[in-house]
Amino acid sequence: MFKAELQKRGKFKCFISNEHDDEALMFKFYRPTAIFYALFWPAVTFSVSLLTIIGIYVVDQCKVWQSDALWIA
Repeated sequence: MFKAELQKRGKFKCFISNEHDDEALMFKFYRPTAIFYALFWPAVTFSVSLLTIIGIYVVDQCKVWQSDALWIA
């Protein structure tokens, strides 16, 4: 059944490993864009969050907590 389905489809791209030439993949699991987005968006989110926290600290200079210094210390 699988062989008949392949023959019916005709030619198609497959991906063959240099090390295992007797094995082939019909589809790549991860496209390069998926890998890029998986690394890019978490890095951007972390960077923006860190810059926001640093910006708030620089602008406010912990003045918000001075009234509660007894409770924090």
